[in-house]
Amino acid sequence: MSLGLYKTIADIYSHLQDDESREIFRLRSLYSMTGEVGFFNEYVRRNPARQYIEKSSKKNAYIFGCGIHGKRLFETIDKEWCGFVDNKKSLWGGNIGGLKIIPPKELPKDATVYLAVKWYQEEIKQQLVSLGISEERIVNVGELLITLSNQQYFDGPFLPHVDDEIFVDVGCLNGESSRNFIKWSKGNYKHIYCFEADPHNTEKCKKKMTDLFEDGKLTLITKAVSEKNGIASFVTCQNGTSKLGEGDMEVETVSLDSVLFDKNPTFVKMDIEGGEYQALKGAKKIISELHPKLAISVYHLPSDIFDIPALILSYYPDYKFYIRHYSPYAEETVLYAI
Repeated sequence: MSLGLYKTIADIYSHLQDDESREIFRLRSLYSMTGEVGFFNEYVRRNPARQYIEKSSKKNAYIFGCGIHGKRLFETIDKEWCGFVDNKKSLWGGNIGGLKIIPPKELPKDATVYLAVKWYQEEIKQQLVSLGISEERIVNVGELLITLSNQQYFDGPFLPHVDDEIFVDVGCLNGESSRNFIKWSKGNYKHIYCFEADPHNTEKCKKKMTDLFEDGKLTLITKAVSEKNGIASFVTCQNGTSKLGEGDMEVETVSLDSVLFDKNPTFVKMDIEGGEYQALKGAKKIISELHPKLAISVYHLPSDIFDIPALILSYYPDYKFYIRHYSPYAEETVLYAI
């Protein structure tokens, strides 16, 4: 380890405010430096959701849902998986990781079905029961994920609330985080600024946040956030994995300083698939002069756990840090700067 990295780690560690933050930082750092996910799994396996999934039946286990959550479940949880199940006809007969994708009607009656979806869970459960699968053999992973994601970015007594909060949701996807912010603030906020560059996601956000648009308390900015204003290539995935990079379209990029400094934001959340570091570089003035609360994803790139807190401290060294994790997998680690 170089002397520079040692000093960086020591500085970050000295700003961590509790034992849980220090433990997550230690294990996430080991994972980042070695590439061995087992180091971080030492922490993740203590998660009640992970324990519940691992202890559930391993016999005739099928994953319902071929999206990102189904794939994470398959890659992370050690079971003798029999296959994937999905209602999308175009997927039937294909495979994921060598496991065949089948329609629900082909499930054996003694199957244990893991619902790896965050939406339409009750409808799918009813569908499975109508096909002869007992409720006791349906493991609702999606419900566990929603419980964790509802806490994400708004966790702990360490997160102070001020009157007339101005919330910045960078990577708003479908508006879920902004809705959770409203609950956390008990409706005591002045305005929400949402940033989302994926056209598919912006349409979902517009539909789900109609009431806030009508109240004039939400502004949706359909641009990507980065260090500078300009044009950049963008990968559209029509889900939470869309990001800046060599992709299928070009989008306009903006810095937070150029768009929001005069709005006096009090709380900034970022989850933009590895673009957080560059976006924070474009918020130097906001962070150094206004000192808003920050909730920043620090898991997309191995270097994030070091580079992001170090950058924040270079802008304002009086921040106090907390780290929390919100998934039964290795993803969804959030750094809070207070």
